[in-house]
Amino acid sequence: MRPLLFLVTVAGCAAAPRLWARPDAVATPPLAALVATRVEPAAAVPDDGIVESADGRSRTRAGSCLPDAERASREEAMVACTFTPERSWREWRFPEPGELLDVYDGVALIARTTANGDVDVVRYEIDEGRTSLLMLPEPTARWHRAGFTRSGMLLGLVRMGTEAHPRTAWVRGPTDGSLAMEALPLEADDVGVEGDLAVCVGAAGAAVVSPIGWSRGVEMPPGTLRANVRGVGVRRAGERVRCAAGRCIMDGVASVTPRSRGGGNDPAGATGGDTH
Repeated sequence: MRPLLFLVTVAGCAAAPRLWARPDAVATPPLAALVATRVEPAAAVPDDGIVESADGRSRTRAGSCLPDAERASREEAMVACTFTPERSWREWRFPEPGELLDVYDGVALIARTTANGDVDVVRYEIDEGRTSLLMLPEPTARWHRAGFTRSGMLLGLVRMGTEAHPRTAWVRGPTDGSLAMEALPLEADDVGVEGDLAVCVGAAGAAVVSPIGWSRGVEMPPGTLRANVRGVGVRRAGERVRCAAGRCIMDGVASVTPRSRGGGNDPAGATGGDTH
């Protein structure tokens, strides 16, 4: 009986059990803005009409490869000349009027005006002569920028809403598959990508945007913001935002590192796979 009595005595002296309650959720603090630094603008390069691919492997210019050849009428077809290390300069033809936006590994992006005045962006396989329309997830969205990233993914900017209440979104995805579209926190004019993050810039400011839903403002140096481009149709993406080696240069005068750490709940270091 003594062992049993001992156990009863110990049980009677044990402290009452504690019930641990999870603390109430705390509101996520806002992300601290990144601060862009001023950089010396590079020497102005004459605009020779050459479109260089984002990976640097090809160069394309509108018109015939022969300098003295007559260009095809814009009403009949679009002619371009592309250089790659494997094939040197070669001439190719898109069978409709159009504006060349970008070329990557034998595929061109072309802006094409429809009969009702809308502007489409099409994917044109140069060697095969196949054309496919790039469908946006939102039917009312209008293309503003389109181009290729360093890995051949599509990068674009679309506008929605009205002149009084404009909205913009960035578009991404494979040009031969479905495209994803994310709203931007400001009225942007151009966009570039570094890894899986986008950097957008407009007349009112700049921001870093993640495909998982967060965004982070960028404080631009005084006097560096430019007006948005309007009324010129669809332009190539990445003209105002050039990203490489972990940083993005905006308008050639301001630099920001999209994955810089800062105050607040900063998820920028949590993801880093180069999806572009």
